[in-house]
Amino acid sequence: MYGNWEEFNEKRTRQFSSQIKEGFVGNTVMMRRSAIDKIGLWDGRIQAADFDLYLRSKARSLSVGDIRPVHIALDCFVHHYIRLTLSAGYPPFADRANLIELEDKWSADQLAWLTELNK
Repeated sequence: MYGNWEEFNEKRTRQFSSQIKEGFVGNTVMMRRSAIDKIGLWDGRIQAADFDLYLRSKARSLSVGDIRPVHIALDCFVHHYIRLTLSAGYPPFADRANLIELEDKWSADQLAWLTELNK
């Protein structure tokens, strides 16, 4: 998948060393406890809870200014076997009746912040 692992890592380090970008990678979300204390815990009602964490950190950044929105450390790499996750065929969530969509919690203007990430 990556060819020579050492070369892959060296190239990635050269390309992205010490760079950050606003956004998130859903398979690896890390935050300081102080940020979680300010925006709240993972919202288990939302399948896209990583998107929700980003939106809450962005909202707090704009309204209060005491934290920065979630960022990606570009020179960190975590491999996630997403195809295994998707093909595992897990049973439906027991609490699926309690699940909500991002649109149920966030306005269209706030959801637009997500599209700004790709600019």
